[in-house]
Amino acid sequence: MAFPVILCQRNPLWSGVHLGLSCETVGSAGCLTTDLSMIMDFLGIYKNPGELAQWPNLYTSQGELIWENLPGLKLIKREFGYYPANIQAAIKNPNQYVIVEVGNAATGKTHWMWAWSKTLFGDWRVADPWNGTETLASTYKHSIGPIIGAAYLYKPTV
Repeated sequence: MAFPVILCQRNPLWSGVHLGLSCETVGSAGCLTTDLSMIMDFLGIYKNPGELAQWPNLYTSQGELIWENLPGLKLIKREFGYYPANIQAAIKNPNQYVIVEVGNAATGKTHWMWAWSKTLFGDWRVADPWNGTETLASTYKHSIGPIIGAAYLYKPTV
């Protein structure tokens, strides 16, 4: 896999854009939106996180993503819990993309990161939209939490 462009949800170009009609913004709660934007860029159907945040009917009034309305991508499944074999199988499939969810016990909120490979030591290489950097999922085990879920996506053929 070619190295993807990694975006930061706190980029001033889109950080203040609201997720749909909600009070949430890309900068404060747009990690999933930014992950989707990175995947879309990788697939050649780029929409920046601000454009995606304003996509019609993509968010609930609370700023939750409506998976069925993704432009250019389709949800295969949304998984709750940590199933590393499923993540690995999807990463090996060149037509699938995995976004993993980590939890924060202190705040009760979650954070999403695009996972694209597994290291030799069993960790996941991820794009972290909060910092706009490539990192390892294990860096979140103590500060936020382990992987608690995943979403598997693909780009449908025309």
